[in-house]
Amino acid sequence: MPFKKEDFKDLAGLQEKMGRLLSESVRRIREIAEPDAEKAWAPAVDIYELPGAFVLLVEASGIPRDHIAVEVQGQALVIRGDRPVVDEVAGAGLYRSERHYGAFERSFNLPVNVDSDRIRARMADGVLTITVTKPYSEASSRVQVNIEE
Repeated sequence: MPFKKEDFKDLAGLQEKMGRLLSESVRRIREIAEPDAEKAWAPAVDIYELPGAFVLLVEASGIPRDHIAVEVQGQALVIRGDRPVVDEVAGAGLYRSERHYGAFERSFNLPVNVDSDRIRARMADGVLTITVTKPYSEASSRVQVNIEE
């Protein structure tokens, strides 16, 4: 059975698709093996709600305490920091890198009327724990005012 011209077009199309697939696979492998240090990253954060507070647990492994700042800006809690690149083994070339390095910033909206003076942060075991005390509820914030004669 002789080949038709259309058969070769299909084969050329298949070859082009395979080439694109191979190029995309190689690009993804390079991204994993050699992550771009300039890419934006942010540490993982878990947020829990307790009866009297919100607690944020920030994954801060490898980030020195003096490289992290926590501040309130308006109604937002802002966490900024920088994980410096460190040479784990002196004189060795980097074979693979999966950890993220460089500057980061996370921002979380706070409930209205949070007393920013009552926000506490503590670093232990590679976790930054931020406790945001909730405002007093209506029932607990009522105060009886005596009327003088």
